[in-house]
Amino acid sequence: MPGSLLAAFAHPDDAELWAGATLALHARCAAVTIVVPHRDELRDAEACKGATVLGAELRQVPRLDHATMQQVLLEAEPDVVITHPLNDVHPEHRAVAATVLAAVPEPRIATGRPSRFYTCDTYNSLTLDGPVRADVIVDATSTFDTKMAALCVHASQPIEQHFGPMAESLGRLWGARIGTRYAEAFTAVPILGCLPGRHPPLSCRTPAALPPSTHPQGMIMTSIPVQSQNRRPVDRVRAQELTRELLLALGEDPDRDGLQDTPRRFADWWGEFLDHDAGRLDTSFAQEGRYGDFVLLTGIEAWSVCEHHLLPFRLDVSVAYVPDTAVLGLSKLVRHLEARTHALQLQERITHDVAHDLAKAAATDDVAVFTTGEHLCMSMRGVKATAVRSTTMCRLGRTESDPDLAARIERLALPVRL
Repeated sequence: MPGSLLAAFAHPDDAELWAGATLALHARCAAVTIVVPHRDELRDAEACKGATVLGAELRQVPRLDHATMQQVLLEAEPDVVITHPLNDVHPEHRAVAATVLAAVPEPRIATGRPSRFYTCDTYNSLTLDGPVRADVIVDATSTFDTKMAALCVHASQPIEQHFGPMAESLGRLWGARIGTRYAEAFTAVPILGCLPGRHPPLSCRTPAALPPSTHPQGMIMTSIPVQSQNRRPVDRVRAQELTRELLLALGEDPDRDGLQDTPRRFADWWGEFLDHDAGRLDTSFAQEGRYGDFVLLTGIEAWSVCEHHLLPFRLDVSVAYVPDTAVLGLSKLVRHLEARTHALQLQERITHDVAHDLAKAAATDDVAVFTTGEHLCMSMRGVKATAVRSTTMCRLGRTESDPDLAARIERLALPVRL
């Protein structure tokens, strides 16, 4: 089951606005504590009511400084910590995020907790460095009404005019990324050099077939967490041994002609695939003049492996971006794709992550990625739908908001994929 969660924010309504649905979802199966500094009597009372609606405990402190945050962490020993983005556009958000992050190492060394640290969303999902880089997207559909009810408690704030519509818009935006009605986004932050591993980072969507009480983990990771970047190299010796055991379990004789060297070949293939080095990803060239239009690369083919069935899937990919101050080397567009596909993956995750990787590498918000996939887990098993292709897209910045630009990109990109 998920461990306890501590959320530290700058303002009384921040918990509801940026992470309310996730906190309410987590509170169903683990303790949730919200830490905010005291304001005035009215806002303190609103914070208390909002936390109650979410099912969380509220801890109000005179000042959210380094010593206070360390003390709170030592006392609460939370497994998960959530706060504002470190590069938030709001200066008070940035100050709190920096304080919380600086306070984490000593409690972690002393107690082993927190083991996971995440930053939340922000105004229009834009930080000082560009779009929010979501490592985890949590399906918030089941608790979004609770989030909005808790947010509406803060009647002294412009909820109906401003914060409410923004929360609705962001919830739908992130929900569209994972095919749900509402979602909330979070970014993993290293603690003492370590990122969260493969355990569920937050309380996320539960499979429809299993209620939370019967699922072995209680909750599961949402559809599009970013692939762990600190995966251990493949243990080829162990993989070879296990492949031999698999052949025996399948009723085969691993010592017969044709299979004697199969365990080694199979282990070597996994090593070559998962330990793939995509090469340098940061090559760019300064623009001497303003190009002003988009760069589009089509006809890219990539292979990955479905993490649900360990069967391959093939992707036809088109990527587009509008350069700002620099242009990327064309090969880097492909290398960013390779860096994501050489893993146990999902097509949706690849599309999402490559778009955000390119946005960061090219220092532009205007990126679009289109993928069409043929999945062997559908064509050779289950429904055996050999003609089915799945299409996913991720459009950021003006590639989504500018209808003319979006249409021009799609006219060139989509026929190549279909």
